[in-house]
Amino acid sequence: MTSKVVADILHTFSTKTVDAAVILSALGEAGGADAVKAIKHILATRVVDTTVAVTALGHAGGEEAVKAIKSILATRVVDTTVAVTALGYAGGEAAVKAIKSILATRVVGTSVAVTALGHAGGEDAVKAIKSILATRVVDTTVAVTALGYAGGEAAVKAIKSILATRVVDTTVAVTALGHAGGEAAVKAIKSILATRVVDKEIARAALDRANNTVPH
Repeated sequence: MTSKVVADILHTFSTKTVDAAVILSALGEAGGADAVKAIKHILATRVVDTTVAVTALGHAGGEEAVKAIKSILATRVVDTTVAVTALGYAGGEAAVKAIKSILATRVVGTSVAVTALGHAGGEDAVKAIKSILATRVVDTTVAVTALGYAGGEAAVKAIKSILATRVVDTTVAVTALGHAGGEAAVKAIKSILATRVVDKEIARAALDRANNTVPH
């Protein structure tokens, strides 16, 4: 299905006067390997805004998108925030590694880095977020939310650790645990509900999400 969508977008690009930025964004939203290939082709044959291209690759997602973003970073000037955010949306272990590499060599806003790692997801992302928490000042809401998106039991443990040592908005904590998913998240949410006042709708939504989310 994605291939047809990508083909239709490229047909529009070749037959009508459409701004390249619009086409790149559309390809990013279409997502998938075919979209990544199409974005790379446009980059190789047209003069396009690097920020738009990198963002589109991030939305397209997948390991090939990560490789393409890294290639652009090696040859063009790219705003660090844009690059890290795009890698986060691309997702996966390769994205986490790329974000960590950028963190080691460039100045990156802490909230931007933590949020991107959360979007990238997985246990490696959780470890990277915990490492940042141990060495930098991170807004608690940003950290807990990112860990929730990263998902899995390791994320639940990290959120519980933060809850035990810092002041965290209850709604933020419950919502993040819901995103993390799995049995451990359900238990943690129920523990919070037993000791704190939480909006019923938010609590129900978090429990439903946790019960229906397969941890990374």
